[in-house]
Amino acid sequence: MKRADIVKNFVEFYINTNRSESVFNEKYKKKVGISYETFMAYTDDIEVQNQLKNKYKDNSIMDMLEVYQSHLEKAKKGDVNSAKFADSKSEVDKILETLKG
Repeated sequence: MKRADIVKNFVEFYINTNRSESVFNEKYKKKVGISYETFMAYTDDIEVQNQLKNKYKDNSIMDMLEVYQSHLEKAKKGDVNSAKFADSKSEVDKILETLKG
């Protein structure tokens, strides 16, 4: 398997599982063709660390947008506090700044 494919699988494994050896053996071992210990050593790889950081950042942006959308929906139904939050230019600016990177 190519290094890029191993890195992709590692990021998926790291983000979406409990990182246990049993999950590795069940879902990843045959795919990547390396041992659990070798696979876990990818945590030291700078490329992997950058991909994980970007993935976590992307996930947090999506979470922020979901919170904003939730407040917007509640505001449309008359929730005053949600309206204040959803109307707050600073909250929208924070989300947009995060998206810009």
